[in-house]
This record gives sequence, structure tokens and C-alpha cells, in this order.
Amino acid sequence: MIEDFPERLLVDEPAARRLVLAQAIETSAAGGRLVGEAERDRVDQEALAATGDPAQGRKLDTAAWLRERADRIVSLAVQRQPRLQSLATTGPALARWSWLLPVAGFLAGLLLERIDNPKQVNLLSPPLLAFLLWNLAVYAALLVVAVRSWRARPAAGVPWWNPLVQAFPGRASGGLRAQVATAFGELWLAVAGRLEALRAARLLHGAAAAWAAGVACSVLLGGVVHEYRVGWESTLLETRHVHQVLRLLFAPVVWAFQLEPFSLADIERLHFSVTAPVDRSDARRWVWMYVALLGMVVLLPRLLLAGWAGWRARRLSRALAIDLRAPHYDQLLARVSPARLRVGLLALDPVARATLVLVWRQAAGEGAWSPGEQATDVLLTDRGDRLQVRELAPGPLDDRSDILVVAADDERLSAALPSLLAAGRPVLLLATRDEAACASRLRAAGLPHVVLALAALPTWREDARLRNALDRLAHASRQAGVARLRAHWRQRADLRLRESMAWLAADLLQAAADAETLPAWSLRGILGGLEPTEDGRRQAQGVIAQRLRTRQSATNARLLARHALEAAPDGLLEHAVPAGFRTTGGDVRQAGLAGAASGAALGVTVDAATGLMTLGAASAIGGLIGGAAALGAVLWRRRQAGATELAWDDDALHRIAQAALLRYLAIVHAGRAAPAGQQNWPVLTEQAIAREHARLAGIWQRTRNAGAEGDQAALAQLLQDLALDLLAELHGSAPEA
Repeated sequence: MIEDFPERLLVDEPAARRLVLAQAIETSAAGGRLVGEAERDRVDQEALAATGDPAQGRKLDTAAWLRERADRIVSLAVQRQPRLQSLATTGPALARWSWLLPVAGFLAGLLLERIDNPKQVNLLSPPLLAFLLWNLAVYAALLVVAVRSWRARPAAGVPWWNPLVQAFPGRASGGLRAQVATAFGELWLAVAGRLEALRAARLLHGAAAAWAAGVACSVLLGGVVHEYRVGWESTLLETRHVHQVLRLLFAPVVWAFQLEPFSLADIERLHFSVTAPVDRSDARRWVWMYVALLGMVVLLPRLLLAGWAGWRARRLSRALAIDLRAPHYDQLLARVSPARLRVGLLALDPVARATLVLVWRQAAGEGAWSPGEQATDVLLTDRGDRLQVRELAPGPLDDRSDILVVAADDERLSAALPSLLAAGRPVLLLATRDEAACASRLRAAGLPHVVLALAALPTWREDARLRNALDRLAHASRQAGVARLRAHWRQRADLRLRESMAWLAADLLQAAADAETLPAWSLRGILGGLEPTEDGRRQAQGVIAQRLRTRQSATNARLLARHALEAAPDGLLEHAVPAGFRTTGGDVRQAGLAGAASGAALGVTVDAATGLMTLGAASAIGGLIGGAAALGAVLWRRRQAGATELAWDDDALHRIAQAALLRYLAIVHAGRAAPAGQQNWPVLTEQAIAREHARLAGIWQRTRNAGAEGDQAALAQLLQDLALDLLAELHGSAPEA
């Protein structure tokens, strides 16, 4: 049961009928065809919005929400199957036609016209005696039942009519309405069986009273048109026996009306064998005593019992109890009400303890959780669901945890097993080794359990196995809340991944846009045969590399904090800075030589046209003028565009991207079980980058042209895809979370 919620809900009959009908619609085989799962989720949220949503800081009004939700479910179902409306309204067929049975009883008694003979009243009439004895037996049975009920109350939630419901479950087939009606009938008896029993009792008592009234009227009407001969006859009974029987039978009438008791002689004179006629006044006396007896023994008690049952039924109809412990309502409330899952951490292995502490800290977000003996929140959803974890010391365990997470091998588990059995809580065992032996030991102990190898949690991605295990061990009443906690945990992990990739992408784009200005070219350098300003070039390379290291260090610090790591993995975040660079702007010396060659070619043409009269002077002058013009043009452009800049080339950026993936792999594996295949990481990351060479080159080029902001989202998504592919290669497909 969800904490802080009542075990039952008291509602009036109309509300109870709609609640039960909504339950029948959802639980019957036809429910899915009337109201789909998506519609039920929508109804849940609409009802919350109308009555108070815990996600908005408002307390859930259980009664209001359940009634509002039931109204909406029933309305949807009635739109598709209008005949269901009759089940939702008060006044079933038994109530609408209940007057028929008393009327039929009265008519049956009235039409008898006699007990044995229409012209005589037999004081020992078998129908009269049977009728009276039957009513007396009913009163005795009611008295016994009342006494037993008073002495021994029935178990709560287990009405006496439940075995009848289970023995006669009704039809499970038929149309939509028939299936819903069958389910409704069973559920309604469980909720209102006592109410319907009181109504049936009122009806039966009323019918018995009507029968007695009909018999009395029949006798009186017969006395109007006939002259009764009152007497008795018997083969086995003597007069004294009949006298004793009649004295006992008519004692209530004699006592109530203070009549003179009849004598043995009076009874002897009434024998049908006596030929002397009975005086008419004596006959009237016995007829009225007969009618009074029916009234006192049957009519009046039955009317009182009918009134008592009717009053109790009306009172009960204003406060029917809906059992919120039933699975249907338990699950409904779990879907919208906060759940608290308390986990006790019993780490019997110090290495395993460090791993599990890291798991909980990462789930909490940036180390927001710290181990301790007090339960503190690891996860808190918008709806108020809580996952609380506290550390337990070896030894006797209390019962404040819902699930015990134990980290141990088979030997340590064997030593802790008595404490686990005494606690009696489900166990999630993270086996450091001997996984099969640990599972066998827990199975033999009879404890609910799930066993995982600690090595099965190498990164945050495999924490889904831990979430699934907690879900399996959680109580059914917390399943919906645990599902929300799982989703919140997964969303936090996804957000951490996206943020990590965004930071790495920002680093790469800044590296792609980064450039350092080279020292200006000198004329001596232009004319000389050596490469110009090599010292300046090396200095610029060092500056760019240092800026890259600074950015990487800052990003590493952010990644470590985001993954709740206090220290960097040894040597795994350090990678050599690549040496590939490119320069921007034209080559001045090459431009001058090309211009000189073009001018010389033009001069040769002039020399040839003059028949070499110029003695080659035109060629020399043309080369000089062409080279000077080309050199001037390049220098002018450089002055307009700025000085020459040095930047990373594409190959270097690819290696920087590979290093980013290696750093991420190192961080997500840090603090967990020793990663398998770590020596293959460089090869795997190099292959991953090579597969995306063309896309990355396009991103580098656009970044150089437009700056470091334009492609950040695209690059972050690409890095995320590559990182997930690498984790899948290392650890297999991701478990379902």
C-alpha cells in the first residue's frame, strides 16, 4: 500500500456504483476496447488537474481524484456503449420491481380464502401451524446470527458473500456490455453485498408480512360471506393435548388483549364430532384470535424487521466502503501518488563499496549524495517519488529498508546470511565473484533476490541493469513510482551524456577556429633561399598547443565533477598534442617569382617582334616589372586581410577528436570494475573517427569560415553517437532501462 493513504474510501451509493463500474470497465476483457491505455493516462492527468496534482505541490485528494477519474472513464465508455448507463445509475431492477413480491404475497394469501375449508376454521390447520412455525424458525435463526456476529466479528475485507461470488463467477463471454456487466456484478457484491443483503431482507420481510395480511384478509372476507364452523379434529391427539397446544399457540394473543383463557371444556366443545353448534359469538372470538395471532406473530414482527433492514440499508447506502487495498486501486494510486523506495546498502567488500557509492553519487547528480547511516535522497521526481539510500553496517539489520543491496562474494554472503534472513527483505546482490554460488545460496535461503555481477556495471549505461533489478524487487504497490524513478534516473544519465558531448564539441570547435598570427615576412626572407621566420612559426605552434591543453584541462575538470569523480584516472586523460598545422594567406616569394616569369615571357615576345634589336632588354625589363607587380599585389592583399595565421589542419583536428573520445571513455569507466579491452581503445576510437572523416572535415571547414558556434549541436550529436557506438562495441548492446 502507498504510504499516507487510507485503507478504504467511504462514498455514497451513486459514487460507489460509478467507481465500481469504472473498475469493471478497466479490469474486464472488454475494457481495452472501450477505453484504451492512452486514454486512461490522459484521464489520470485531467482528473489530477481538476482535483490537485502532487507534481504541482498540491496534496492529492484521494476521494476527489478517484471519483473524478471514474466519472470520466464511465463517460467515455457510455459514449461507445450507451447501455452501460443503466449500471451506473442507482435503482437496479431489484429496487425498481421490489413491490411485486409483497403484492404477490398479499394476493396469494388473499386468494386462499380458507385454511382447510372455506366454511370452517380448523384450529389445528397444518398450513396455519407451518406458516407460524416457519416464521418462528426465521426469528430464531436471525437471533443466532446476530449473537454470533456480535461475539465474533468477521475478518475485515472478507464479507460472508465472497465465497458465493467465487463459486458463481458468472459469464466470462458475450458482448461488451455482458462482459462489463458480469465483472460489475462480482465487484459490486464485494463492495455492496451487505447493502444488497439488507435490501433483500427488507423485501422478504415485507413479502412475509404481506402474506400474513393476505391470509388475515382472506379469513375476514370469508367470514363476511360464510358462517364459519370453528373447531378441531385429530386422530392422535387427545383433548388435553390440543388444549395445551392451543394455550401455547394463542398465549401471546390472550396476554396482549387480556382475554379470558379458554378451558379444557371449551376445547372439548369445539371438536367437530360434537353435533351441538358452536355459538356465533364463540366463532367470532376464535376468528379474531386467529387474525390477532397472525398479526402478532407474523405481520407486526415482519414489518418491524423490514423497517429495520430498510433503515440500515439507507444508512449504509450513504457510506459504502471502497477497499483501497485492492490491487486495482493500489495500482491507480501508485500511478499518481508519490512512492518512496528505501534501499539499504550493505557493502561487505571495500572495492565494491567504492563502486556502489560512485553509482549512487552519479545517479544523484554531481555527487549530491553521500553515504551515511541516515537515509538520504538519491532521486526525487517532480511527483515526489523518492529513492533513498543509506549505508548499513555488518551485523543485525533493522526493517527500515524496502530492498537490501549487498555487495559480497559467496564467503562474505554466507557470513551475512543470518542477518539477511532476520531482516526478511528482498536482496539485490552484486557479486564480486562466485555469482552462481551466491545465487544458489540465496535461492536455498528462500529470500526474494536478484543477483548481478559487479562487473556487469562497467559504465553508467549498464546501470539500467541495476534499475531493472530494483524494479523487480519493489513491492507491487510501488511499481508505478519506481517506474517514474527509473525514468528520472535514465533522464539524468542522458542529460549528463549530452552535456559531456556539448563540452567536448565546444573544445573541438574552438580548436578548429583557433589561429595564431605569424611574424611579418621580411624582404631578406623573400629573396633568400631559406624558409622565413621558423622561430616565429614554432612559437605560434606552442601558443596554439598550450591553449588546447588549457581548454582540455578545464573540460576534464567539468567532466570529472559531472561524473562525481574526485580524481582523474591515472594517465588516461593525458594525450599527446598533434603537430599538424596549416597557414592562411598567399606565399609572397612564390608570387614574386611567378610575376617575374610572366613579365619575362612578355619581354621575349617584344624582343622577337623587334628582331632582337633590343638585345634582350625587353625580357629583362618585363621580368622585373612583372615580378614587382605580382609582389606588390600580394603584399597589398596581405595588408588588407591581415597578417599570416597558423591553425590546426584537418588531420590534427581528427586526432584531437579521437583524444576527446578516449578521455570520455576513461571518465565513464573510472571508479567502476576494471574495463575490459582498454588496450584496444586507441584503435577503436581511430576507426570511429575515420568512419566520419568527411563529416568532420566539413564541420572543420565551416567552423573556420563562420566561427566556433555554428556546428556545435551537430558535432555534439555526432560525438554522442560515436561514444555510444564505442560503448556498445566494448560492452554489448545497451540493456533496456
